[in-house]
Amino acid sequence: MDPRRCNALRQAPDPGRFSISLPGYLDALRMLLTGPLPGRRAHAAMLPSWRREVPDSHEGFRSASVLIILYPENGRLRFPLIERSSGPRPHDGQIALPGGAVESGESGEAAALREAREELGFDPSSLDLAGRLTPVAVSVSRFLMTPFVAVATERPDFRPAPAEVAAWFSVDLEELMEETSMTTATVRHDGADRSVPCFRLAGSAVWGATAMALSEFAELARRAAQRGALRG
Repeated sequence: MDPRRCNALRQAPDPGRFSISLPGYLDALRMLLTGPLPGRRAHAAMLPSWRREVPDSHEGFRSASVLIILYPENGRLRFPLIERSSGPRPHDGQIALPGGAVESGESGEAAALREAREELGFDPSSLDLAGRLTPVAVSVSRFLMTPFVAVATERPDFRPAPAEVAAWFSVDLEELMEETSMTTATVRHDGADRSVPCFRLAGSAVWGATAMALSEFAELARRAAQRGALRG
């Protein structure tokens, strides 16, 4: 499947509806990240049909970290997604959050920052780690993926590494928050075309473990909006 195509089953989202007020919104989001998380219930909305059962045991899974990097641009919050370079590995060519395997002796947070630096070619030292989301079990590659959320005070100078990143694109957080961004995509799995739930973000289909993580984050983002951290 072309990773930048998605079945147009719903109207395009209106990313201007929420009109986020940045300081108050980020405070509310940080608070929510410290409390109970939606977890598997939110993940289930983006679970492919062939993965209706999520293993309770993660024995034999390696740890991985990914990073949602929120940054302001023209009064709005955005975050980057990457298209992984083509290759033989299970997730090559897919749309993803920057991230990768946790190395021996490394914390999950350190791995998320290191991978973001390696893939997006910027200095993450000024990022403020706001919290983490519920880990997602990635059965095909046997990773237990923990998403972290970080906040930048300005747009980072992203310079992706061509060996790892074919392209990157910027997503408006309010687009993710719109429930109309949820649709379906057709992917090739076990020799057959399968329909999977996905997000349509900046014209790209985001499915699988990345979509499951973003589903939980989208719910928290909407809750922050409901706490009165928005204008209008």
